[in-house]
Amino acid sequence: MTNKKQLDLEKLEKVIQNVDMGQFVVFEDDIPAELIEPNLQSIEKSLNEFGKVFLEIGFWGYDDEYGDEPYFMIDGDPIDEIDESDSYYEKYHYHVAGYGIFLDKEYNVENGYYTTAPPPTGHGMGYTTFHDFKDARENDFIRDKLIECINTTDIWK
Repeated sequence: MTNKKQLDLEKLEKVIQNVDMGQFVVFEDDIPAELIEPNLQSIEKSLNEFGKVFLEIGFWGYDDEYGDEPYFMIDGDPIDEIDESDSYYEKYHYHVAGYGIFLDKEYNVENGYYTTAPPPTGHGMGYTTFHDFKDARENDFIRDKLIECINTTDIWK
């Protein structure tokens, strides 16, 4: 799902610089290649060299480690509207995840997210995977909520 709004790069830089421990990644042949700094100079250099980046705007996740009831949250706010008996949402059961945009050389924007799974040993760095929403079903509440967050973030002209 490509966003047709026009991106304001200066506003984008301000937003991503305020994301704690965000995922800002350059892609080479659609494979995450390396982390980049959340600033315009690094983004522009990466786009010229590689052609595509992912820039985190916010975080979301599924918390099933604490409390009696597991729940989804976006930017720290719990979401109650999801039917936990719907097995479709199991694909989103990640404690560490974030949402943002994929940006290409022509500054086309595609909404996306990443998930981080813990390593098999339970210790150390997790395994991060980047996703677009192409495989989402029509009434995917998580997708719709994340896209709403992206669309209402102050990064647009």
